[in-house]
Amino acid sequence: MGVGTLVGGVGIFLLGMMLLTDTLKNMAGERLRQRLNRLAEGPVSGAFLGATMTALFQSSTVTTLMTISFVSAGLLTFTQALTLVIGANAGSATTGWIVALLGYNVDIRELLLPLIGVGMALRLIGRRVKRIGMLMVGLGLIFVGIGTLQEAMRDVVTFSFAGWEADTPLHQLALLGTGLLMTVLLQSSSIGLVLTMTALATDTVTLAQACLLVLGQSAGTSLVVAIGSIGGWKSARRIVLAHMLVHGSILLIGWLTFPLLFGIVNGVADRLNWNELLRLALFHTSFHLLGVFTFLPFHEAFSRQLLKWIPSRAEKLTRFLDPNMARIPTVALEAARRSLIEIERYLAKRRSCY
Repeated sequence: MGVGTLVGGVGIFLLGMMLLTDTLKNMAGERLRQRLNRLAEGPVSGAFLGATMTALFQSSTVTTLMTISFVSAGLLTFTQALTLVIGANAGSATTGWIVALLGYNVDIRELLLPLIGVGMALRLIGRRVKRIGMLMVGLGLIFVGIGTLQEAMRDVVTFSFAGWEADTPLHQLALLGTGLLMTVLLQSSSIGLVLTMTALATDTVTLAQACLLVLGQSAGTSLVVAIGSIGGWKSARRIVLAHMLVHGSILLIGWLTFPLLFGIVNGVADRLNWNELLRLALFHTSFHLLGVFTFLPFHEAFSRQLLKWIPSRAEKLTRFLDPNMARIPTVALEAARRSLIEIERYLAKRRSCY
């Protein structure tokens, strides 16, 4: 085992995430236009939709960027989109539970390597089962990558946070900043979470240090979303600002209440006799749910305030054509249709003037 194996493990994990995300996006796009508004009618259903999308894609960043596309194409209002962004926090917690329950309790590579072979066989058989096959391949690669990371981490990783006591504010800020930086560099909080859980499983970090790292990693997704939305219209900037405020608030609340939240999590885990990986997954879920319960009841007032900070200007014929939506064919087609309608209305008004 060496550095090459560690890098390869990250690559295998990332490849699996990309395959899973792309396949699910293509599957979702077929009936997206018909069902999206119905699923996001109320704040609870909108938050549930955001959580479900994140759980499926295993990336809150992907969910947020897709939400930007939905708003830009006119498929969702900004207020509806805000509930999806808030709910995406809860969906991102599923990654920790999957890894804690499966990734380190069994030899996951031996268990799921056949899944990759079966998936590729389905991929080659025909179109009807092609996407199911690619889902199986993506899922298999994710856990093969986790298994590779686990072995490589024991032999390669020599850094230690031994001097960073999690009970002093300065060291807590250093751990939060390290977690945020990990997400920005890796462009995924999920990868940062897996690396942190691997470090915890190999006794590289303590549970308290791991909790602060994942708290910082969650906040780092705001910078990733901001980078991914570059070139977008006003709607994109509003959602990016909302994402930053939500995740920044979660970071601040989680840090200020860290001793209390950490103590509650440990108390619950002690009663259930859970190991440290399950405790970290529970902490990860707790502060994400805290963010949902903090912002969802006030989402309408929050939405109105954001609209005041970044107001809409006069309509433009190209206001639906956000470059970020090109990744989803169904959304791109709907944006083009709405843009043509705007052009038709504009031309009709011009003709009526003569």
